[in-house]
Amino acid sequence: MPVNIAGDDVSPLTSPPAPIPIPDKPLFHEKTLSDGRQIWVSAPQPDRLSFVIPLSKYVYAKHIPKETSVPDFVGLVVEQLTNPKTTNVDLVGKSKYANQGQDWRATTLSMGKRESRVHFSYYKHKTLGISLRVEMNPRKLGPLGFKHLVQLLAPLFDMKGMAEAARVTRLDIAIDVVGVHVSEVIARHKKEGKRSLYMGNDGRLETINIHRKRPAFKQKFDELGEPIKAFHPSQPAEKVLVRIYDRMRERTAIGQAPPFGDAPITRIEIVKDRFKKTHLASLAGLPDPLAEVRVGYGPSQTSGSHSRWHRYWHLARSLTPEEAGALLVLPKGLGQRFWKSSQVPTADLSAPETSWEGWHTGLKSTGLSLLLPSGSLQSIAK
Repeated sequence: MPVNIAGDDVSPLTSPPAPIPIPDKPLFHEKTLSDGRQIWVSAPQPDRLSFVIPLSKYVYAKHIPKETSVPDFVGLVVEQLTNPKTTNVDLVGKSKYANQGQDWRATTLSMGKRESRVHFSYYKHKTLGISLRVEMNPRKLGPLGFKHLVQLLAPLFDMKGMAEAARVTRLDIAIDVVGVHVSEVIARHKKEGKRSLYMGNDGRLETINIHRKRPAFKQKFDELGEPIKAFHPSQPAEKVLVRIYDRMRERTAIGQAPPFGDAPITRIEIVKDRFKKTHLASLAGLPDPLAEVRVGYGPSQTSGSHSRWHRYWHLARSLTPEEAGALLVLPKGLGQRFWKSSQVPTADLSAPETSWEGWHTGLKSTGLSLLLPSGSLQSIAK
């Protein structure tokens, strides 16, 4: 049944108070949206990081003889990780072994002000050979945690050589928007496929996941030319490219106070798990991942007909553009204009030309810069 629109007198979905306290500078910068609302947008920060260190004489600390074999060096690494002597670095649980306890496989350590966990594991790379995989949340680890991590690794590794040899396998980049609720956000990705939405117990939108596009089905045949039976994918969608969620609810769900009082906080996470030989040393000069994603404030995407646009944009989350337009009895021209608006022409929450300039600030704020060669941050700032 069509929806009768009487006028354009619908108020904004939310009218949040000003964040208290005001976010710290220079990590956050203030912005004024199209409707006059004042918000704060953080610099991009590394929120999850995985890298693989190939174990070879290239990464040995200077005092370790170059003729030391890789198996012997692995033994030194395992001893350092399983019996850490570094102050404020603690073993979490028990280390994992294979072959009846003969071969080390993984160890988790906690360090830093928030006792964040860093996971180390044995990894045999198909081209790099025997390697050490390292996984962490840089934002939680913080400058003190990275200081402890460097103190743990420096006795064994040449830190510059390690950073140049280590290959990044996953990087999540987070941007916090203070003053905008996730329900007011509209986003697109160049390579997007399916979307998944999560609602809270009260029915309000909490999370938007944009998934990678799944390749089109191709029938495979056996050696006799007979078609091979296809099975349903184990997951309904591919891996997540972008995750946008209510940061305030995430914190209150685990008993933590929201950092900015009653002001809504939306977190934008960009997930990168496909790299072409990207090394840890070059992380400061990473090509702009925001070039492929556009995230905007809903009301900024069109002018006039605001109530219709609000309804169209929210209906289009679960209907096709044609179905949403028909339900709202939109004139053809207005429906086409709204479809163009849904492609996020105004990326005022993630504009690459402004947001990515803060990448080096985000690296410094987490302390990840301590793992990078000196001078790498200056190169990106120029």
